[in-house]
Amino acid sequence: MKLVTFMSGRVGRVLRVVIGVALIVTGLYKGGAWFILTAVGLAPFLTGVLNYCPLTPLLPGSKQCK
Repeated sequence: MKLVTFMSGRVGRVLRVVIGVALIVTGLYKGGAWFILTAVGLAPFLTGVLNYCPLTPLLPGSKQCK
């Protein structure tokens, strides 16, 4: 539960965006098979930008994103 609460907060959102951007940039920079990182990086980036918590509905008793 603490992880979901943390990731729902401001710091968690920023962390998701930073990790997503890092994965996207690495995938674009390396090219080739590394391009998969670009697709993988979109998930944390978009969840951070859109303030959507994909774990929230899966865990009982967790609150929605702030």
